[in-house]
Amino acid sequence: MPKCPKCGKEIGYLVCECEEISTYIVRLSPNRQGLEWERADCETLEGPDTYTCPECGTEIAHHYSEAVAFLKGEAKEK
Repeated sequence: MPKCPKCGKEIGYLVCECEEISTYIVRLSPNRQGLEWERADCETLEGPDTYTCPECGTEIAHHYSEAVAFLKGEAKEK
């Protein structure tokens, strides 16, 4: 299992932050006091994603292929 280069903890997954455009169907709730939201569509925008350590938040990768390589233990030292 790979270790975070900053905190040194073993991690089995990364947290990915990316920009996306989401489309929702919005209805009045049954009690008529609020709204119910149902995701209808989601489009991820082009650009680098940020993959971080779930323990300390350190940035590990900016591209899908880098994230895969890190999790496989194949990441190159920076």
